[in-house]
Amino acid sequence: CFLRPARPAVAGIGLLVFWLCTLIVPIQWLASLDLAGLTSHLRLGHLFFWNGLAFACACALWWHRMRLRGRRQHVEIGTELRLPIRWHVVIGLLIVLCVYTILFARMAFSFPDAYDAVVYHYPVALRWLQEGTLRITSAANWRASLPGNVELLDLLVLSTGHDRLLGAVQWPGLLILLLACLHLGRKLSESAVSGWPVVTTALMIPIVANQSTAGYVDLFCTALLFGSLTLVLEYCDQVKHANGKAEGMRGLLVAAGLGCGLAVGAKPVYWLYACLLFLGTSFALSSLGRDPNHRVWRQIALFVAAGVLPSIFWFARATVCTGNPIYPFAIHVGPLSLPGVRPSDITNPNFYLSYVRHWV
Repeated sequence: CFLRPARPAVAGIGLLVFWLCTLIVPIQWLASLDLAGLTSHLRLGHLFFWNGLAFACACALWWHRMRLRGRRQHVEIGTELRLPIRWHVVIGLLIVLCVYTILFARMAFSFPDAYDAVVYHYPVALRWLQEGTLRITSAANWRASLPGNVELLDLLVLSTGHDRLLGAVQWPGLLILLLACLHLGRKLSESAVSGWPVVTTALMIPIVANQSTAGYVDLFCTALLFGSLTLVLEYCDQVKHANGKAEGMRGLLVAAGLGCGLAVGAKPVYWLYACLLFLGTSFALSSLGRDPNHRVWRQIALFVAAGVLPSIFWFARATVCTGNPIYPFAIHVGPLSLPGVRPSDITNPNFYLSYVRHWV
């Protein structure tokens, strides 16, 4: 009941975002207790079991609700979904299916080999699991000080002992990207058929296919930002069709904020993109109209509050452990000097200049 989207694809995005939060945020809460000195060890317990059960129940309720509403309120959508898909689109989808089947089979019968994943993503998650804490210590590499929402998912997989399933961490993000492309593509011509070529094109982008079974975080973050954008646009459409009444639809806005916050808490480079999404969301909500109750500002505040929930832990951890909220990035502004490393210490400028010199 919390999500009231017009189309099942949007509900699927919101459901996946909520599920990811139920996996990540509880671990952050446990780690917060550790930072506060209230517990000495990070205990996961039966988190997988209870989250899996909750997700299965939510999927069942969502499917049942979509079937009931599909006959009563959205008959026109059912008509769109029954439109025939052209043969060349079907061939493209079959090619995509074959490619991803091979990638998944390779993941299941081989060991992780993605460079960034093997060098620091997986080792960071493994260190957290072995030490039972997410604290930033003097012995930790600066990479272990970065926000790590994706590494928390890696930690959960490593706790099962099935290392070959680490690539499955990317599947929720891949599914969110698929649903977002399907919905946004459908909006181009008000037909579900037009969304499938968009999905095929997106899934065949080399970096998307490559990271679908690897330990990188870029696909995960990008998918969440696209999903957040899709939820915001759907929220705006519903408010317009409901003559400005947003009551009962704010679940979409909450899910959008949570998706944006998950991306912020996964990689610093997406802080900029999250700011752009926030500005776009603020503009979209402002364009819905103003009223004496300042409803627009309450909507923006709701989006921001939801975004803070899955990301604020990493800034709090850095502040408690180092005194610098954006550690490992050093801050030197006038008399203010906070510890950290310089950008040139993270990546040698010659690494990028070598490509420029090559092409010049």
